[in-house]
Amino acid sequence: MYINLSEKALAAFLALCLSVIPALSKDKPNLVPPGNWRAVEILEDGTAVSVRMVSGDRIDGKFLDLDSDAIQVLADDQKKVFPRSGVAEIYQLRVPDGKLNGVLIGMGAGLAAGLIAASATGTLNTGDTAGRQWGGGFILAGIGLGAVIGAFTDASIKGERLLYRK
Repeated sequence: MYINLSEKALAAFLALCLSVIPALSKDKPNLVPPGNWRAVEILEDGTAVSVRMVSGDRIDGKFLDLDSDAIQVLADDQKKVFPRSGVAEIYQLRVPDGKLNGVLIGMGAGLAAGLIAASATGTLNTGDTAGRQWGGGFILAGIGLGAVIGAFTDASIKGERLLYRK
């Protein structure tokens, strides 16, 4: 079986992406030590938060204030005070993450799309130098466009960050 250079490059790039992307996972465990109530003080007024109660209730709203015994949240257009003893966890909502994993995934998808486009037009298998340059252009355009689309897609995805755990 004959394997050309572009197939080797694709295989190497995909192997690199598959080995790097797990290290950039968005599903990293929330490594917050229990009982660190003061970690919530970093929030600015109006920051979106989710307060999860010991009873199992979840209240999403905007952070207002924190003292040693309670957190104040604006939820449903009402100021609500939750005693520390009843709060199980506090999360900051809509936290952006790094864009590198989205860029790498987009580059991999763009590389595959560029190779498919170049192969479909027959520009990679031609003996003509200009034809091969067009094929390389398809591949590079696919990688670049994929990276841009991956970065914008990843930027639009927001997560949550655990600040406090009882």
